[in-house]
Amino acid sequence: MKSLLQCNWKVPAENFIGDGYHVGWTHAAALSQIGGELAGLAGNRADIPFDDLGLQFTTRHGHGFGVIDNAAAGLHIKREGWTKFLEDTRGEVRRKFGPERERLYLGHWNCSIFPNCSFLYGTNTFKIWHPRGPHEIEVWTYTIVPRDADPATKSMIQREAIRTFGTAGTLESDDGENMSSATYINRGVITRNGRMNSTMGVGYEGPHPVYPGIVGISFIGETSYRGFYRFWKEMIDAPDWASVKANDDTWDSVFPNRNFWNEKLNAAE
Repeated sequence: MKSLLQCNWKVPAENFIGDGYHVGWTHAAALSQIGGELAGLAGNRADIPFDDLGLQFTTRHGHGFGVIDNAAAGLHIKREGWTKFLEDTRGEVRRKFGPERERLYLGHWNCSIFPNCSFLYGTNTFKIWHPRGPHEIEVWTYTIVPRDADPATKSMIQREAIRTFGTAGTLESDDGENMSSATYINRGVITRNGRMNSTMGVGYEGPHPVYPGIVGISFIGETSYRGFYRFWKEMIDAPDWASVKANDDTWDSVFPNRNFWNEKLNAAE
């Protein structure tokens, strides 16, 4: 599916890379109707334990994602085949990759691959945000299905992905309104003279003993935002590729709490 959206390309890339806190407000009505695991997010009522519900990640080159635990099929109304497929295959994932990867496999992801490719694992849609100038993009939307799933399950996943994040999808329409209005508002003189605050979760993130990159303690935070914009600024400022590669070993020094996960995991034991 293809559509036009009146926004800057960085707005949806930012939204998909880690905007866990918009979900309860922007999609309150849709989540209430869908029900399931994510219905407790509607209106940010705190019906679910936000602090222990997932993780956020950022990596060297600005890629990142947030995961909501045990919610891979959370936005699917018709989910029987998809849920069964996950249950039938989770054991093999655990055997090959360990419990930490199994946790991710069963979760719902919002993710962006720097600079302009985003996807939702679980809902199983991915998008390319093609810039058409600073204030407009062309959105290409695809569906992801497991290669080994049966045809009926693949078809059901596709229909559910279109229903939620297709061009006229229930949740896509919510997001599109936010993205276009945010772009419009940020063109104002007063706003452009301000500074963006992206400090949520600072200090509650760091190198993880198992996962790569920098990992934040909750899916609601801005760990992945900081990683996205850190690399975007690095790309804008760098005179050449050699200057970018020179930072490969020190890129995460801007995340100061180096012992966060070791201390947290040791305390849990």
